[in-house]
Amino acid sequence: MSEVLKIQKLADFKALEKQLNERWLELERDSNAFRYKLNVQKRKILDGKLHFILTLNTDRTLLRRKPQVITSVVQPFNQNAFNFNKVDECEVLLRCQNQLNGDANSTHGITTFLVNNSPITKCHSLICPRLTENLSQSITKECIEFAIDLITGLEDHGYRIGYNSLGAFSSVNHLHLHLIHVTEKMYVEDAEITPISDDIYRMDFPAFALCLPIFHWRDKGVIASKISKIVEYFRQESIPHNIFWTYGTHSNQNLVKVFIFPRNRLTDKISSSFNAAFCELTGFVPIGDAEAYEQLSEDFIIDCISEAMGEIDKPKLVSEITKLISNESLNSSGE
Repeated sequence: MSEVLKIQKLADFKALEKQLNERWLELERDSNAFRYKLNVQKRKILDGKLHFILTLNTDRTLLRRKPQVITSVVQPFNQNAFNFNKVDECEVLLRCQNQLNGDANSTHGITTFLVNNSPITKCHSLICPRLTENLSQSITKECIEFAIDLITGLEDHGYRIGYNSLGAFSSVNHLHLHLIHVTEKMYVEDAEITPISDDIYRMDFPAFALCLPIFHWRDKGVIASKISKIVEYFRQESIPHNIFWTYGTHSNQNLVKVFIFPRNRLTDKISSSFNAAFCELTGFVPIGDAEAYEQLSEDFIIDCISEAMGEIDKPKLVSEITKLISNESLNSSGE
């Protein structure tokens, strides 16, 4: 097992960032860790209000790993199916332990970074918390908090983190997040959001999402707890969802924002040129078909996203989330 990088202060993520960059490029150049070498044939920004970023990468459609069959948001882990314990050691970028929330004996487990062997961007990696514990693709509070720490600590704000739940285009039922690198500005960075309760806002276009800006890093534990409560409610109600962490602006402040996109039905993973997963929902659209790349318009993408997300009962969901977080606040204040 390679040396575990200890994260004891935010500045330690600089060393992680350097190691991840160097190791990823080394593996792409000198190993067989990838199904293909990243080859973005074309790249453009669409005309329109949202300025979707399109890339053409035909290899991903043709050569990526076959997605698993998902039938439930809470489908149990299956050790007989493909999981990330089965990848070759050469696909490991690094291992780290986040000790920001405790001492060296913290209960936080080891997080393993793997190359995504079917990448859509430079340094596209998989973040796998507690890899050997065989956790299903149900995000945990610890995982949410680590994502906040990571996106805060990385110097290059082109890094973004995404999560697809089961039934929302996750292709492997083993807990993981995606780390991607997008240099262009994404529309969610300064999208219009309106408050629905303390710390929680809503975005209504092009897809409905909850948004939690993190005004102060010291508040990340409270925010992570709220996100965890929301996601647990989604799991109980069988609501597939996507989550996205990025830097953006709010109230004239540059800060980390977390977006949560609920969907109204399970979605089967298909090998097509367009899937409305966390990337597409937030403005980055990798395309695997050359004809589609040339023909896609902003209006068409927005229509595809709307159809993929389905009809959400927004008033009911906002009401339930508001009550849930209100109870959380009351319980917290009484401790």
